[in-house]
Amino acid sequence: MADLIPERTLRVRESVNASFYVRALDEEGHSVRVPMIRFFQERYRGIALTTTNPNTMGASQIGDWFHCGETGRFTYFDNQEASEFDRFYYNGTTWDLLPYSDLWTTNFNYLTLADTDPAGITTPEVGYVFFGVHDSKPWTKDSDGNILYSSASVNSQEILVEHDGDDEFELDQATSVSSLVFHNGSLLPSSGWSSNEDISDTIILTLTNPAYEGDVVKVLF
Repeated sequence: MADLIPERTLRVRESVNASFYVRALDEEGHSVRVPMIRFFQERYRGIALTTTNPNTMGASQIGDWFHCGETGRFTYFDNQEASEFDRFYYNGTTWDLLPYSDLWTTNFNYLTLADTDPAGITTPEVGYVFFGVHDSKPWTKDSDGNILYSSASVNSQEILVEHDGDDEFELDQATSVSSLVFHNGSLLPSSGWSSNEDISDTIILTLTNPAYEGDVVKVLF
């Protein structure tokens, strides 16, 4: 009970950082402290009104999302009807509408760079495509179950973060200007990461913003 603070004593916070925590239950029902910042990813673009035009706010990336601030027809989000509290997610081409009632049941992380046979995974939801790598070949699997392999070879690496605050990870090989880095399924901009050899000639990936235990970092070389 020592962690409880009367609500009236709390000051309004305009921003949240890693020093703020909330209590949550893990899979075994144990109370754990979770950094508040973990609930806010860089891909959040803001509140969308029916007149909001994301094209005037910089280039959209896969995983970007908007929170609907009102109910109506959103002209610049593929002219879709949405309700307040719904969300729009960018899939790389169009904006997908996720109703508020489905927010906790849909998985938007459709990227896997660990070696995975697409025949052994589920079929994605309508309108989505899984992307992965098997035997060094990239593949896609659509919502009809169709699997398409690319003839190109690709090297990739998937890293499971072990500790809160980790921001450096050892890579299997050097990155290039064409490399892509994903954090929890969200593509990081070039300013979000860097890589260099350390004094032992090990290739180290450094994230601008630290990750947390259980996060997944994926590198497409």
